[in-house]
This record gives sequence, C-alpha cells and structure tokens, in this order.
Amino acid sequence: MKKLLFLLICSTLLVGCGDDDGDSVSSSTGSSVSYIGTISGGSSSLVPSALSISPTTSSTDLGMWSITISSSNTFVVENADGLEVSGTVENLDSGFVKLTVSSSNESEPQAGDIAYGLNVPGVIFFLAPVGDDGEVIPMVKSGTCPSTETSFLWSLAGAKDSDNNKVTKSCNNTDTEGLDIFGEATINSSEITIPSKYDICDNSISGDFTGAFSCTDGVATITSEGAVDAYMYLTEGGGAIVKTQPGDSDEKTIVALAGESSLSISDLEGDYAGVLFIENDEEGDDSTKPVSATITSGVSGKIEVTEWDVENNTLKSGGISGTIHNFESDTPMNGFIKGKLDVDENQSDESIYAFVVCQSDLNANGSGKNIVVCTGQEPKRDSEDNPEQITDPGAGSDNIFSLVLVEK
Repeated sequence: MKKLLFLLICSTLLVGCGDDDGDSVSSSTGSSVSYIGTISGGSSSLVPSALSISPTTSSTDLGMWSITISSSNTFVVENADGLEVSGTVENLDSGFVKLTVSSSNESEPQAGDIAYGLNVPGVIFFLAPVGDDGEVIPMVKSGTCPSTETSFLWSLAGAKDSDNNKVTKSCNNTDTEGLDIFGEATINSSEITIPSKYDICDNSISGDFTGAFSCTDGVATITSEGAVDAYMYLTEGGGAIVKTQPGDSDEKTIVALAGESSLSISDLEGDYAGVLFIENDEEGDDSTKPVSATITSGVSGKIEVTEWDVENNTLKSGGISGTIHNFESDTPMNGFIKGKLDVDENQSDESIYAFVVCQSDLNANGSGKNIVVCTGQEPKRDSEDNPEQITDPGAGSDNIFSLVLVEK
C-alpha cells in the first residue's frame, strides 16, 4: 500500500488536538478544530501540482490550506486549488497519530494512503512530507487579531536556498548583513516592530524593522514602503507562523512562540517526540524526519535526537542521530540557549560539527508539556561526504536545519 508521507504537527491550546489519555484526537471539549496555513510553492505529497504565490491577499495566490479534525477522529484537508481529502485519525503509542485517507476529489492521494501526525501542546501545526519530496505547509489553529500589544520570540524554521539566506554570511564579514535566525518581535493592532535579531555567530543584525500590520480573522499582512514583507498566521495561544518575502528567492518561514524571559537546558529535562526539517541532508536533498529525543539537565545537559519509526515506536533502522551539548543559557539574548552539535559515531566525546540555538514555551498553555524549537547549521562535509569538525560557527555549513519537539 502506498504511503502518503506527510507529518502533521498540531496544537492543543484552548482547544487542542488531543491528550494522552483520551480517544479523541481533535479536542478535549468534544468539538472540531480547524487550522489554516500556506504553502510557498513547490510540490506537496498531498497534491501533484505546485501552488502559486503572489504578493496579494487572495487565498488562491497565498496557496491557502486548511485542515479540520473532528471529535469523531476524522479529518478533512482542503486547499485553495479545490483539493479536498478526508479520512480517519488514530492515536499511536509513539506519541504520533495515524491518518488514513478515505476519499479524495483528485487522483492523488488515494483511499488507503497513510500519513502520520504529532500532537503538540503549543500553537503551531505543520503539514509536511516525511522522507519524500514536497514542501512543508506550516499551519496554525485559527486565532484572532491582537487588541493589545503582544510580544514573541521567534526562530527561523526554513529558508529558500539563496545567497542572502546563507547562515554564515555575516560571521566572517560583519559589514555584510547575514541571515537572521532568531530574535524578538512586538505587534499591536497596526504595527509590528523587530527590535533585535541575530545570526548563528551571535552577531546582532543591524537595523530595527517596523512595518504596518493589518489583520483579519487571525491572518495578518505586514507591509513597508508599500510592499508586502510577510504574511502572519496568529494563534489563540500567543504564537504565529510567518512567511517573509513571500514568493521571493529569499523567502523564509518563521515560528514565533510566547517564549520565556530566561531559559536554560535544565528547564527542558524530559522525553520528547518531534520532527526534524533538514535543508540539505547527507544526500543533498531537503527532507523531513520524525524523531524521538531525550533532554537531560545539569552541567552535562544535552539533547539526544534519534530518527524514529512512528508506527512501531522504535528506532528507525539506519536512521540518523545527533547530540546537542554544552549549552549556554540566555545566549545571545534572554529566552534562548545555544549548544553544539555532535553527529559522529561516538557522540559521548562531544565533538563539534555545528552550532544550534533553541527556544521554548514551557508548560505550554498550562498543558504540563514543553515545546522546544531549535535552529542550527547542517554539519559541513568534506569531498568524501564525511562531517568536518569545526571550532566556531563561521567555519561551518551555510545550510540550516530546524527541530520542533513536544514533551511526551
């Protein structure tokens, strides 16, 4: 049976996707939950054709997608091109959920195709391929527009491959503006301000950004100098998905959380399930992988990540793994921690192949679970495709990966 390999990450805010003890995937209150998002072009496992993007507010131009998960454990996925897919949802022991297609109004996907999802007690939801070609569709539970000033911490979740999106660009030449991968933002009913943003080398990217903010039903358009800079999808719980430079070669996807005023690795101790988005994997492709992770605290605190077989709740044979270690608290700004990535066979020796920055929403919306979002460099590889050790981020790879984890 063909498998439709997309990953679903959904939120459990005021109304969530499910809980560990209940049978319903959609909501502890017994109601349906709907999410919206956009694809930035390219292909998706759910539809054979690309969706177009242009700097307008038309839902078709934005490539709008939606999914509704009901209390009877059924789902419906729709997009602006008229695709409609329905099916059933089942909880798995691995912490993921299983989605089985019942019907589609297109030739693909077909009845019986299978997908997997992950309940995240947070604010965001990703619809994405796992181990297959296709582009991540970031989605959020439909929220409302802010009536008072709201602040976020944000992290880069993906970026198109372009010269301006090279992660080390400003590390070795501080006169050149590089790729900002994390920072903070403040919005009110009419304006958004980004007072601080940093690259992977902790350099502050110069220049505050202030743009006009126009919002309807939780979907906002950010403009400056008469041009659209970004589309923002706000959630009920204080988070957002943001598409910047939509349709441009420098397009980026950002995940924003309410964040913490201070953060250390000790705050995150526990077992997690999640997903790893890789911009350029060991085979030179973009890929999305389900993972399991253990976070330990203390002086030797680390995040140990392993690719996971979600159906059988075990390590994936031949899968990838990595350990992020030697974290610095509140670096380079409060609410973020910075660590070093080891990917060799002996990860206990804490070698350094890349650098990673993480943020978290602790006890997300009172759920008792943490969300962790990390952005880092892919390991740099030599001519024989072996990872190369480095001593500072500026000597590392220009490609990025992002990691989203939810506490089990």
